[in-house]
Formats: sequence, C-alpha cells, structure tokens
Amino acid sequence: MSFDDPEFDPAAYINSRFPDRESLLIVPGDLSPGTSAPSAPTTWPGAGAGSAPMSQRSALLQTCIESLKIEMQNVDASILDAIRKQSKSGSNAREQLQKSQETVRAAIEQVARCKELATASEAMVTSITKDVRQLDNAKRNLTTAITALRRCAMLMDAVEQLQVAAERRNFRDAGSLLGAVKQLQNHFESYGHIAKIAELRGRVQSLEQALRLASLREFELLGEDVPPATVVETLRACCTVTGAIGTAARDELVDIICKREMNMYTQIFGTIGETAKLERTVNRYKWFIRRLDSRSAIWGIFPEEWRVTHLLALTYCSITKSELAEILADTRLEDLRSDVEGLLKAVEATNVFEAEMERRFGSGEDEEGSTREGGEDDEDGFFVDCGTRGPSSPSAVTPTRTADLIRKKYEHARGQGGKGTDDDQYRSERLQEEKRALRADAAEAADKKKKKAKKKVKKKAKKKAKKKK
Repeated sequence: MSFDDPEFDPAAYINSRFPDRESLLIVPGDLSPGTSAPSAPTTWPGAGAGSAPMSQRSALLQTCIESLKIEMQNVDASILDAIRKQSKSGSNAREQLQKSQETVRAAIEQVARCKELATASEAMVTSITKDVRQLDNAKRNLTTAITALRRCAMLMDAVEQLQVAAERRNFRDAGSLLGAVKQLQNHFESYGHIAKIAELRGRVQSLEQALRLASLREFELLGEDVPPATVVETLRACCTVTGAIGTAARDELVDIICKREMNMYTQIFGTIGETAKLERTVNRYKWFIRRLDSRSAIWGIFPEEWRVTHLLALTYCSITKSELAEILADTRLEDLRSDVEGLLKAVEATNVFEAEMERRFGSGEDEEGSTREGGEDDEDGFFVDCGTRGPSSPSAVTPTRTADLIRKKYEHARGQGGKGTDDDQYRSERLQEEKRALRADAAEAADKKKKKAKKKVKKKAKKKAKKKK
C-alpha cells in the first residue's frame, strides 16, 4: 500500500512499523509502505541489551520524522506533477475537440462546394447534350420511318405477286406469298388509318376470298378415282393456301369434304328399304372402313394436324347413331322380340366397330404398329371378332344380358315418344366437343408453324443486316 492510496491509514502504518518500545531502537532505513519491521531489533553500538539512552532514542525518532517528511515532500511533488499533467491533458483535449469541429465544418463546406460544382456541371452537360438528344430522336424516327417504308414496299410487292399467282392459279406460290403478306400486315396494324395501308388490306382480303373459292372448286372436281400426282400436288398447295387464310376457311373445307362423303353414305344406307334392317348394320361399318382404306391417298392430301379422317369418323358416327335410332323407333316391339338374333348381331358389329375406331384414332398408335388380338379381317376387309375374348373381358358380349339391356333402353325410348334420351343428347354434345377440340389442336399446330416461319424470316433478316454491315 502506497502513501497516495485513498485507503492509506497513517496510524495503522506507524503501529505496523513500531509495534512496541524495542522497535524504536531500529536503524533508520526504508520506511516506505510495503516494508515490514525487522524481526529482531538492532541497537546502536555500545548500547545495553535491555535499555538505551534517551538521547539515542530521540535521535532515532528525529531521523524517522525527517525521512517521513522527505517522503511526504516526494509525494507532494508527484501529486503536483500529476495535477500539472492532468491540466495539460484537459487543455489538449479541448484543443483537439476544437480542431475536430473545425475539420467537420471544413468538410461540410467542401461537400456544399462539390454539390454546387455538380449542379453547374449537370447544367453544362444538359446544355451541351440538348442538341445531341434531338439528333438521337430524329435518328430514331428516321430509322422507324425507313423501316416502315421498306416493309410497305415489300408488302406492295408481295401483294402484286400474290395477285399474279392467284390469276394464274399457282397455289404453291400463293400459299407462301400469303403467309408472307400476313406477317407483313402484322407490322401495319396501327397504321390502318392510312389510305394506302387500308387499300392494301382490302386487296388482300379480296385475294383471300378468290383463293378460297378457287381451292373449294379444285376439291369439288375431286372424283372417286385416285388423282394423278400433279393433281395431288395442286390439292396440297390448296390446303396450304386454305391454312394460310385462316381457321374459318380450313373448317369450311373440311366440312364440305365430310358432307360430300356422308351424302354418298346416306344415299346408300338410309332409314327405308333393305339397307335399313338391323341385321344389315354390319354393312354400314364395312362400307365406312373400306372408304377409309380405299381413299387413304385422298386423306393424305390434307395436313396431318387437320385430322380430317378423325372428323369424318365423328360425323359418320353421329349420322349412323341418328339413323339407327330412327330405325329402332320405327320398328315394333314385337318384331324386336322375335328378331333378337339380328339385334345382337348389330350390337356385336357396333362393339367391334367402336374398337376399330378406338384402335385407329383413340390410342394414338399407328395403324401399322397396332395389333389385332382376338379377331381377323373378313372377306370385305372388316375387322370382326372371333370370340377369343374371355368372359371376364369388359368387351365380351353376353347375348341374354345384351338383349335385356337393349329391350329396356328401347322401351324407355318408345315411352318418350321416340324423341331420344338424355344419353343421346350427351353423346351429341360430346361429339361437338370432340370436333371443337380437334379444331383447336389444328389451330395450335398451325400457329406453331407460323411462329417457326417468323423465326426463319427474322434469322434471314439478321443475316442480311450483318452482311450489309
């Protein structure tokens, strides 16, 4: 413990140095705190063991007092020195704080000057680049105008070529030109108020109408025999033109083909005569299967995404269903009960025909790659069941059960006045939905082709631009 310790106790310090009288006889030495009194007292030379002269003791005490005074002086000096240093450090701290504040003020002033300089520089740059910005806008507008004029010239040239191709009935060139005209017209949708653009649009519409009618006339001339290769190519070009005109023209052409085929069907198989008997139902299915196979070259003329044969099959099924329903409505219940065998043959033939249609159109497999298990072709080429299906198969036909179901359904239909059942309405709606789905798929496939063609045109334009650069 030192003298400058706040917990320093002088009385305890003196008692620790001089615990008894004998300790007054010690030789003056280090009296600083932290040193203890010697374990045995040291006497002056010539002093007795038990006592010492009073003068000597006084001298020792005086010496101790003087040493303590000296130590106190040293402590006071160190305290003064510490006070001087503390005062100097306080004044230095104030000076440093003032310098820091001055530095901050200088920095703020510099930032303000920098802002002023930046504002002046921005104003100067704006004034300098004002003319440059006007020139950029003029360049952009000029580029847009030149591009529009070039496309307008291309559109006029394409329309002229399309008119020549339409007059010469060159459907192959007309199909490609019509696609190019459609693409160029898309760039001028916002320029419809311009007289020249409106005139070109009207010419294109009239040319589309002329090409549509010409394509329909070409298909009207199509007979029963397989056309030569030149006619096939012409008809395929007509399909290309019809597809380029739009989905409405495509649907019209497909409907005409289906109606012509079904007119022939209704002339052969009606609801009156020998062909209207139930046991002759299998002949209806044979005719349609032969028609699909014998005219496969005709169906190959149409693009695959149009699904002409699928739509034709749907139309045929709808007409056949309505005719068979009419035949059943005109047949007396006693005749049906007496001719159960003929009714069962019609049902079995219908099941086989449905399986054949499922094989061709429903499974999505190719006709060559699909297998015909449990049946064989008859002499007319119709796929008939040989009875190899087991009793647990869902397609197996049980005569008694089938006859009961037919009787119940027929009696229910007769009870409603021959107007048909809810099931008939459901099938009709389903047929219409399937037709719409097929047409939607065809439209999607046509859109994909158009997008690919657009990408090719853009790539060619980029290549030409690079070559010019």
